[in-house]
Parts: sequence; structure tokens; C-alpha cells
Amino acid sequence: MSPRRVLLLLVAFGLTACAASRPLYVIEEHDEMIVALLAAREEGHLTGPATLIHVDAHEDFGLPELDESLPGPADESAADQRRRLERLVRSGLAVDDVIVPAVMLGLVDEVVWAVPRWLGEASRETGVEIGSRGGRGRIFARGERLDEIVYPDRVGLRMVVRPLDDLPHIEGPWVLGIDLDAFECRNPHRDHVDRDATEEEARRLLDSGEIVARGETEEEDDVRTVSMLVSIPGEPWLRRVDRVEDAGAVRYVIGWPCLGESRDTLPHHEAAPGEWDRRLRGLVASLARNPEPPALIVICRSAGTGFVPADRVEALQTAVLRALDTFVRTRRTGYPDRGQEETLVREPKS
Repeated sequence: MSPRRVLLLLVAFGLTACAASRPLYVIEEHDEMIVALLAAREEGHLTGPATLIHVDAHEDFGLPELDESLPGPADESAADQRRRLERLVRSGLAVDDVIVPAVMLGLVDEVVWAVPRWLGEASRETGVEIGSRGGRGRIFARGERLDEIVYPDRVGLRMVVRPLDDLPHIEGPWVLGIDLDAFECRNPHRDHVDRDATEEEARRLLDSGEIVARGETEEEDDVRTVSMLVSIPGEPWLRRVDRVEDAGAVRYVIGWPCLGESRDTLPHHEAAPGEWDRRLRGLVASLARNPEPPALIVICRSAGTGFVPADRVEALQTAVLRALDTFVRTRRTGYPDRGQEETLVREPKS
């Protein structure tokens, strides 16, 4: 074979390898996934609504309440929409507000919730409608059927729940979203209990942060409670300080707001030795049955919110990347205009 022929073959092989590689985004918290999907659409990796394979210990089907319309103006450019959504992610979306915005923005039209078997979720398939009150409004709703007048922008969604090692066959374009808490999960609220405190402790906590909300309740038996929510620098959760006046006596309570049953009902799983690799092999084998690789991959670390233990997140992320390398060629990238490209580039597998 002539040197020219060899060179042409090598060039062709290199171009094919680059074309076959898939963008890989690594994010800290799951609400950032919306920005990653928008960036992928802006860059041409996502050309229409796709199936989202949602590997996660949590459903992440929260209903956001936003200060502005999510779809935005009809003539808004893709770049402007992404920048506006970045602002919303920072100010209005919670970590479980992932699927609803993706559906309303036309990024996702089907969700496969790939659950770890330790979670105990039953396999099922449901049809869901999502809409915003008043159309392009601020408060979103979810149900089997939404009123056409109240929710004129309603969108239908097919949601499938299956074990992560037994996923359905996906024919069209799909996105792979992996939250590391599917393999190692903590309930960060499990040890969050209310406790009595001295006035000095309460004052010290109030002085260490910023009071972001304040409320007052008064019960029939002359018990008056003033509750203050405090944002502490470096802490992902708000703290609550109650000043309770009861029959002339004053006491203080320190706790966490709005936990409900989450202390006991949020998933919590400590993986056994070798469990990560075993579950990742099952996931990869299930994903590899699809005729095409994913359009893009998003890995969420979830360490800042405490769902993945900080001392295990790096090793777990490495294990996931190693498993992905066995079935798909990836290139790690950053969001546009964020100055991340140089530090987040991961070259295609040779």
C-alpha cells in the first residue's frame, strides 16, 4: 500500500473517531442539567426532543415556580435562551426540578427512569401531562389530564420506570443522564432534627448568616412563635431558628425548614465493596443494546447537596467514566462562554 493511501486511511479513521465521539458534561447539581442540554442543542448535538435515560435514586419530577416564563419569547435565540436559563438555574430551580423544564423547553419528550434495584421501585409505564398555569406561565402542574383552558401549553410525556440493568430498547435519539447517587446515596436530612437551644446559640447562628425569611404564628393557648430562616455561607441547606413565647417564658429551637417526611423517606444506600462495578456493568450492558450511542452524556456529582458523600465522589466518578469508556467514545466539554473548555476537555478514546 502506498504511503499516500496509508495517510488517507489514517485521516479518514481519525475523522470517523472524532465524529463518533459524544459530548460529556460533568455538573455538580442536577438542576444544571438544563443548561447542559441547552448548550448541547446550541452546539448541534441535540437536534430535537430526545428520550432521557435518567439514572438516579430520585425521580426529580419537581414542579418549579419561576419568576418568569420558562419558554421565553418566540424570537429568542438559542444562545439568549441558554443564558437566561443559566440565571434561572442559579435563582429559581431546585435540584429536583429537572424533568419538567426539559419537557417544557422541547428538549425531552420521553423519560426512562433507570432505578437501582436497591431502591425497590416497581417497573411501570405512565402517561403524564405537564403545563403552566395560564400558558407560558410561572407555576407548573403535572397530572394525567390537565384542563385545556387553564393549561393551554400542556405537553404529553411518556414515563417508563425500569431497573438500570434492564432498560427498554431506544430507537430514536437519546440522552444519558447519570446521577452518581444511583450507586452511592445518602439522605442528607436523616440526622437533621430540631433541638432546643440557648439564646446565645440562637443569636450566634443568626449572626453567622443572613435572615432570608421571617414568619410569625400564634396558637390559641397563647403560644407565639417567630420563625427565621437563615442562609449560612458554605452550607447547602437553610437553617431555622424559632423564638417561642409560651406563658411568658421564652425558649429557642434550632432546626431545618420544610423537611416533612424527608428525614425518613429519602433514599439512603451505602454500597458494599465491589457493588459499584457490578451495577455499572449491568447498566452498560443494558445501554449497549441500543442501536445508536447517546447524543450526549451528563454526569451529576450531587456532592454539594450531600446526596453523594464528599469523600467518595471522586472515586465514584472515575468508576463511572471508566465504565462508559467500554461502550461509547466521549469528549468531555464545558458550557459555552463559561471558560471551562480548557479545563474540562477529555479527549476521545483512541
